[in-house]
Amino acid sequence: MVDIRIKILDPADDIGFLTLDEVKTMFNITTTDSDAQLQMMIDESSAVIARLCNRVFAKETCEEKFSCTGTRRVFLSHWPVKEADMQSVVLVDGTVLDASAYELEEGSGKVSYMADGGPANCEAQWPQPVTITYTGGYDLPDEAPLPLKQACILLVREARIMVSQMATSGIRMIAHKESRVMFYDPNAAFKAGSVALGPSQRATLDALLSHYIRYEC
Repeated sequence: MVDIRIKILDPADDIGFLTLDEVKTMFNITTTDSDAQLQMMIDESSAVIARLCNRVFAKETCEEKFSCTGTRRVFLSHWPVKEADMQSVVLVDGTVLDASAYELEEGSGKVSYMADGGPANCEAQWPQPVTITYTGGYDLPDEAPLPLKQACILLVREARIMVSQMATSGIRMIAHKESRVMFYDPNAAFKAGSVALGPSQRATLDALLSHYIRYEC
């Protein structure tokens, strides 16, 4: 089991996958009355997606220390990572590895040890521990992949439905003289679980996020 210790050196300012304008365009909202509420929904929905995927998507500068690797590959927690954003790879004795001693797969954040025979030597392992300092992730919301934007839209939509139902939850009947108008209780659907993601919606969300999940090594 690889032991990974992560230190965030420069945290992200924005974790949202969507801009306020994108959400308002999607739902055809033309006023500014609900801007603060919509922004909260964006932030909360983005945080939920990050938790479901077990990772931080926003671009941050990190220092990660890997021990007990037992392999020539380690996976950085924040990806994608550009080669230009790899700051240093330092061994336990303070030796700073040259870039020729490792190979970065930018899309996945996989870093392979290339010394002692390079890729042909499958038995080569990372000297342990090794500390890698780099900047990785997406510059949100502009660089957010479209599937993550779609997943966020799905959660924001459900949040808007819930807020709408809560706003009318106390109204049951309007009476004027002998006339009465009875209202269906919108929270009945909520209590039945239909406001939460249904099976088809959850399947859609899972499909959108499946390629972005970070699995612990």
